[in-house]
Amino acid sequence: RPGSTENAKQASKIIEDELRKYPKLRFVDLQAETQQHQSIFGFAPDLFHPNNSSYKNWANAFLKEIEKTDIF
Repeated sequence: RPGSTENAKQASKIIEDELRKYPKLRFVDLQAETQQHQSIFGFAPDLFHPNNSSYKNWANAFLKEIEKTDIF
């Protein structure tokens, strides 16, 4: 991704490699989900971690991906 640090690029490479090895494994882009719902009200009091509302957005992102599968 543009602007990524070297560590982030290495992490992305590892994730891509694992996804290729395990075709049933799904990627959920929590960074995109966070950016889509980004607001000062989405953080815990430490202003670093997500709050319950943001965690709910993450859970919904996972649920959307699960619903695309034939698991249920």
